[in-house]
Amino acid sequence: MLDKDKAILVVDDIQPARETILNILRVLGFKRFFEASNGEEAKNIIEKNYDKIQLIISDWKMPVLNGLDLLRWIRRNDKYRDMLFIFTTSKGEKEDIALASEEGIEGYLLKPVTIEAMIKKIEQLKNKSNPSYVVKEFLHKVQELVEKNKPKEALSLLEKGIEEYPHLKARLSFEAAKVCRILGKLEKSKEYLQEAVKESSLMVKAWSLLAEVYLEEKDYLSAIGALEKALNINPNSTNNLFLLGKIYLIQKDLYKARDYFTLALNSDPENTQLKQDIWNIYLQLDLVEEVMRDFGPMLFDTLTVDTLNNLALSFRKQGKIDDAIKVYKQALKKEPENEKVMYNLAVAYVNLGSINNALKYLKKVLEKDAGFTPAKELWEKITVKAKKKKKTESVQEDKEKISDK
Repeated sequence: MLDKDKAILVVDDIQPARETILNILRVLGFKRFFEASNGEEAKNIIEKNYDKIQLIISDWKMPVLNGLDLLRWIRRNDKYRDMLFIFTTSKGEKEDIALASEEGIEGYLLKPVTIEAMIKKIEQLKNKSNPSYVVKEFLHKVQELVEKNKPKEALSLLEKGIEEYPHLKARLSFEAAKVCRILGKLEKSKEYLQEAVKESSLMVKAWSLLAEVYLEEKDYLSAIGALEKALNINPNSTNNLFLLGKIYLIQKDLYKARDYFTLALNSDPENTQLKQDIWNIYLQLDLVEEVMRDFGPMLFDTLTVDTLNNLALSFRKQGKIDDAIKVYKQALKKEPENEKVMYNLAVAYVNLGSINNALKYLKKVLEKDAGFTPAKELWEKITVKAKKKKKTESVQEDKEKISDK
């Protein structure tokens, strides 16, 4: 599988450690290499040279971007996701090994790396019965079938794989559970996930998906239990912290919800989508005052126009038209030409009885898009009503003049 004329990327923040690996690879006949001192440098090298790199050998703990995050970035990128990846690490915790295994790795080399260990690992890479190779082959075929809208065939393939490769039962059961969800078979999906965590109790993503299935079934207690299992293995999982917050919020346990949402935000402070998701789940549950109180100062300035639009709509439902108008105007500061927001602001002004302001924003909408049907209909409704009112007032004035005579 490995070509001795093709490059290997070695990533380690300690230069002597890199040299040790490079020297071993040279002895084994490999000739071309790239080097990086952290995951961020490795990403830059991969982006520029991915077609030249056949294998990445990376340390786990590094500054800027660690090895696990580098691996996750690779596996989530369609262009790079099939790159062979080996960890070099002195870490022996089984939780860490489980986390990396879930992302798909070709193996580990414990430090200090020896030539014997390197030879053994490279030989495994050449072996098509290697579990990582088998899993990749299965996942490629499954993905192809799902993309072709053939989930039943994908499930059948996975079921055969579970029988043929019992040592891969946990991973393939997890994939089967995902396909069952596509087919709408929640109960079957749950059975596969329970089998996966029975086989591999440290499989974080199986616990996470099981929690999502329980959540769909509104079995909140079981969902919480599954998420707690996942967080015991990986305490900093942003998605699992968010899900726990969501469940507690649904159950109206506002204090626990706030605590878990805060932990999620602290685990990934630059995640703008997370901020919108937290805000919107409060709005969906009509907890506007609660989200303003708990997260307003922290998140308000980061909200997208769509989220601000949802917030203003919640205020309108509560009859707080002045508050809604303030939020719509805040949204227009971010996107001054947003037709949807201008239309909704016009509706709010109609609710407030401020017709001139409503017409001002409707005019802006129609100048941008004359075919904006709701704006056009509202404009006609308001103007027709105004004409009728003016005509009525004119008739009343004439009557009064006649009466005066």
